[in-house]
Amino acid sequence: MVWRSPDRAGVGWEVLADPKILARRVACWLYALTKAKDGPFAIALAGGGTPRSLYALLAEPPFVDELPWSRMHFFWGDERFVPPDDELSNFRMAREAMLSHAPIPAANIHAMPTTGLTPEEAAAAYERELQSFYGVDLLDPRRPLFDVVLLGLGADGHTASLFPGAAALKERKHWVAAVTDANSVARLTLTYPALESARHTAFLVAGEEKRAILNRFRKGDASLPAARLHPSGMLNVFADAAAGAAPAKTDAMVTQHVIAVEHIRIDSTRTFAEVEARLERALPQIDPAIAEALALGDDARARQLEGDAELFIFLKRDHGAMLLAAGKARKAAQYEIGNPRTATMMTRHRLPAALYAPLRVVLYESDAGGAMFEYDKPSTLFGQFDDEQVRAVANDLDAKLDRVLRRAAE
Repeated sequence: MVWRSPDRAGVGWEVLADPKILARRVACWLYALTKAKDGPFAIALAGGGTPRSLYALLAEPPFVDELPWSRMHFFWGDERFVPPDDELSNFRMAREAMLSHAPIPAANIHAMPTTGLTPEEAAAAYERELQSFYGVDLLDPRRPLFDVVLLGLGADGHTASLFPGAAALKERKHWVAAVTDANSVARLTLTYPALESARHTAFLVAGEEKRAILNRFRKGDASLPAARLHPSGMLNVFADAAAGAAPAKTDAMVTQHVIAVEHIRIDSTRTFAEVEARLERALPQIDPAIAEALALGDDARARQLEGDAELFIFLKRDHGAMLLAAGKARKAAQYEIGNPRTATMMTRHRLPAALYAPLRVVLYESDAGGAMFEYDKPSTLFGQFDDEQVRAVANDLDAKLDRVLRRAAE
């Protein structure tokens, strides 16, 4: 079950049936993000029972065999100021659940120091370590510190170790702070500037006892430290049904109708890598300047930027994560393919056409070692709108898409 908050804009919400399914969904999400980026991949880990289930899953096949451990760097969002082998240590939990079971270089594990220093000295030392990894001591919104930040949500609305009323909530200069919790236990925590410097941020929330506080977070209650977090990148909430069931009251009216869709498969004896390369040589990546020109109503400029290209790749996702969820490791990619001027025209003419503009095409390895494309025929998708102009464009897309995919597969 997936729903999007009507209150806090820009947040992706997913509600999964139970904690086990939640952990698997987040594992697949994380796997896809690691495959979509080259080079170092930095993660800030969270403590707690829900993240522990995720970490244990990542340390098992197929994830442990597929994740790029050698280039993944692990940091912590917060830590109790206890020795690393203490049962309350977030580091110990992550080590026992995941780190000791995966081929991670020791230099890639960046635990918070909790021995031989005062909490304040430890906070300063960890800030220096973060800055050394980042390369400079000033965060640039265009270059996030972390690729992923994992967070929990406390019953009082805290996240990491940013508690209600704490002085650290006002910290905008330092990246790490020493704090104490309600039980006067010393802790280290990343501050808002560091936590917000992330390409992707995910709250993992499970349990009926979290339902009330998650609903307040959903409504943007600014008294909650978690709700005051505004990451520079994408923010997602993954919750189980006990914590995050959508409110029962709804003002929505649902209508539905059935359409016949023609599904097409194109098989190739070429390898996945060969077909992938041939397709990406044939289709250019979309130039953001085209969209900017269209937004300004400058169709002539958009046409000039397009050149001779008929179709473009809008987006490519590593679709292997979906297969990993089923326990099968196989190369797969999902493409969004289309023409920006065509997509804009169709959407302006019939707004629901945006559902299919651009079009989705999946490429994956076949059981025989070859490759195959699968997609839904454009004219059968757009035909539901019963519009002659949209249908004419869709028929043209049929021919163009068939031509480019067959050439890549030949």
